[in-house]
Formats: sequence, C-alpha cells, structure tokens
Amino acid sequence: MRRTWLFVAGADESAHAAAARSGADVIILELEDFTPPDLRPRARQLSAKAFAAWRNAGAIAAVRINPLETCGTEDLAGIAGPDVLMMSKVDSPQQVQRLEAVAPQGVELAPNIESARGLLRIQEIAKASKRITALLVA
Repeated sequence: MRRTWLFVAGADESAHAAAARSGADVIILELEDFTPPDLRPRARQLSAKAFAAWRNAGAIAAVRINPLETCGTEDLAGIAGPDVLMMSKVDSPQQVQRLEAVAPQGVELAPNIESARGLLRIQEIAKASKRITALLVA
C-alpha cells in the first residue's frame, strides 16, 4: 500500500538523502514547482543516484515532470528510469496519451490534475491509459 508520497526538490542532494531516511512509500523527484528552471538540468543528472538510494531504502522512485508542451520532453530525456512518472497540469486525456507514447515501457503513470478543466474531465483522464495507477488532485 502506498500511504506516503513525499515530494523532494530535484536539485537538492541533501533532501534526496533525507528522503531516503524518511520511511515514505513513494519519493518523488520534483522537476516542476520545487525546482527552478536553471536547476532542472542538474536535477535530471542527479536522478539516477537519487532513485537508487530511494529504492535501496525500500521506496518507490517517482518523478514529476513538467507538461510535455513546456519542458517535459527534456525532463523525460534527462532522467534515469523512474518507477512512477507523474506529469503536472494534466487537463485532457490526450495529454495522458501523449505521455504514454513517450514514457518508457513498464513505468506507471500518475497524472496530476491541477485545474477546474482537468477536474471536470477526471474520469476521461483516468481512463486514458491502462498504465495509470494513481491520480493527484491539487
């Protein structure tokens, strides 16, 4: 059971280490709000080390990327294989389908619903991919 989902700033190595000791079930490398654009390349470089530490601690390694329409494609290209892929600002099933098309095989999807439009379409979004294992509503 995934009870605790912990968001961690993408470029903060000390936060990555603390997260590994937290006991959280899922630890999320945050590449959107918690990581300024100028630090995102560094955060992407740190992903492999962070994911390994989190898995060694018994956690599921996740990443939250920016929408593909912004720099999400760069996020995907620069990160090392997460277990769960979250994408911010999802408001349509088409966004999920585009994400599924470029996401590595076997990676779970967890769209983030952050708008009234997304909330109104949440059922369509939830059915957009069989790889969806969770939805985040913020």
